[in-house]
Amino acid sequence: ATLSAATAAARQAMDRAGIAQADFALVFATIPHASLYTRMLERIADTVRTRHVVGCSAMGIFTSEGEVEDEPAIAVLVLASDALVATPFLVRSLRQQGGLAARRLARMLPSPRSSQDFLMLFPDTLTLQAGPFLDGLCLSWPGVPVVGGGASENGSQMHTYQWCGTE
Repeated sequence: ATLSAATAAARQAMDRAGIAQADFALVFATIPHASLYTRMLERIADTVRTRHVVGCSAMGIFTSEGEVEDEPAIAVLVLASDALVATPFLVRSLRQQGGLAARRLARMLPSPRSSQDFLMLFPDTLTLQAGPFLDGLCLSWPGVPVVGGGASENGSQMHTYQWCGTE
């Protein structure tokens, strides 16, 4: 069911965007799909024809189709743009690191190049010290907007999932 749902969500996103190949895909999936996340991401990447896939696990998902909680769901949003340049990244082991995690992230990524740059983040809400982390980002990259949402789960896993490409 996970792989067919992933294919359907990816195809629907492509149809809605009216594109044959995506430059970037944003994916959210509920925990019932967790055992197949890797295969799900591979299927989505193949369907939308990009390896620039990011997102996270979620307790619930909402889209223009409505809200889903307490049952399996996958949401996919795709973008294609000549102007958009995405640099997906994954930082491991941020557990309780706060500002140190922000400095590690800043060293991993290229420096902001324009006033239109921004960071899209999906941190683990169970372990990341969000205040010190965001303070550290502001020091490393002053003025760069940060957007995103906390990765979550339904209490059955005791950890969350974030993805980059098919990882």
